[in-house]
Amino acid sequence: MLDTAPETIEELREALLLLKKISKDALLLPLTGGVSSLIAHVLDGSDEWVAKTPLQRLAVVDKWIADRSRSGHEAAALRFFGGNLGPVLTPTLRFYDTTSLIIGEQFFPGPPPTYKDMLLSGVARPDVSAALGGALTELQQLSAPPDISGNTPRVLFNELRLEPFYLTTANELPYLRGNLVALTEETRSEQRCMVHGDFTPKNVLVDQNRTVLLDWEGVHVGDPAFDPATLIAHLTLKALRGVSREICLATVLDAQRFSSSYEGVATPQRVLRHTGALMLSRIYGKSRVDYLETEHTRNRVHEVAVVSLRGELSTFDDFFGAVTSTSLRQENA
Repeated sequence: MLDTAPETIEELREALLLLKKISKDALLLPLTGGVSSLIAHVLDGSDEWVAKTPLQRLAVVDKWIADRSRSGHEAAALRFFGGNLGPVLTPTLRFYDTTSLIIGEQFFPGPPPTYKDMLLSGVARPDVSAALGGALTELQQLSAPPDISGNTPRVLFNELRLEPFYLTTANELPYLRGNLVALTEETRSEQRCMVHGDFTPKNVLVDQNRTVLLDWEGVHVGDPAFDPATLIAHLTLKALRGVSREICLATVLDAQRFSSSYEGVATPQRVLRHTGALMLSRIYGKSRVDYLETEHTRNRVHEVAVVSLRGELSTFDDFFGAVTSTSLRQENA
């Protein structure tokens, strides 16, 4: 009888056997790349799919605890979308077990590279960023199903994003505390549309001409500016990581294509405040990116992020101009 959610691949296998979701000969191969869930590629004869269950303590250096019931919100989102969100795909839901908190979902063969993998290898994909802009526009026009529209998903979003990102960064950078706390409180009060909550390149699979949006455990009804800011922040981090001028400009072009294809309800000014906060959070918060390897690259990110957070950049053109000029100036220093 299952009474707890699994925390290791071995426990996940035992749980799936008890649930009669796999045969005794099935193979479970760990899938890595995230910090919040235990994920396995299940191969059972000719059948293959993904098993996923959330971790209570996320796999980062600092202590970071989040309620594991968030898996139910992800399952509700996958069920609601049914495999499509505008121009992108979402995994189809096979099952969700409310006791073990295990999600069974569609596996995409390969597996295909993530958008993050491609960007870090120097490959820009403006077609992918444009598709994501269209998908986000679609998401913000939908009415959330009951399992997502309540207060619990918003509380979990606070545990997963606002506290470990914005408020942790505020403690690290006291001179920006007022800006970060104000943005946190504004975000907590917003309940305008559906929000993915982790709209990053690592959660996007790129399979030839198919774009797949994964990882819906942070889904909730909230601030429409958070998702577009998340993608722009991550594209900017990769543009400023200290690579060639050509790669920087190509990555900025991806971000520009995204911003031009996004036709949702968030204003550029608010998106850019979040963008600055998120960039700083990935240097000073609980989940720090590992590809800003030098103080020089972190300084160039810090410079752009601060003026963005403070609202000194009011249009996307202003922001992208600041990114490219900062990169070029520091490259020539």
